[in-house]
Amino acid sequence: MPPNGRRGSERTASLDAAPVSICLALTRLASVALFLEYESVAFRSDIATLAALNKGEMTTFFADLASLIEPVENHFLWRPALADPADEMVLEAAVNGQANVLATFNAKHFAADSANVYQEPRVGTDA
Repeated sequence: MPPNGRRGSERTASLDAAPVSICLALTRLASVALFLEYESVAFRSDIATLAALNKGEMTTFFADLASLIEPVENHFLWRPALADPADEMVLEAAVNGQANVLATFNAKHFAADSANVYQEPRVGTDA
C-alpha cells in the first residue's frame, strides 16, 4: 500500500475529461458538495443541450459516475486560496482527499502561488 495508506496509483479530485489511459489509473475524488455542483451545472438547459442527453440519460450518467468516485469528507476548508472562488471546492476535495494530482483543463486558476502552497496535489492538464 502507498505511504499515504490509500489504494490506487494516483488520486485526483477532478471530474474533467482526461485520456482513457490516465482515467483508468486514477482514483476519482469528490466531496458531496462538489459532485452536486457538477450535477447542478450539467442539468442547466444550455449545458444539457450541449451534452445531447435527455434528463433520464443525465440522471443515469451521474448515478454511474457517483459509483466511480471515492467520496471525500471535508475536514478543512482552504478558502480563500484561489483566484477564482468557484474552484475552491475542487481544491478542498483534492487536499482533504490527499490527492497526488489535480487533473484539470482549468490549470490557470490553480496558479503556483496559490494551490502549490500545499506541495500536493500537482496541478496540470497532463497529470
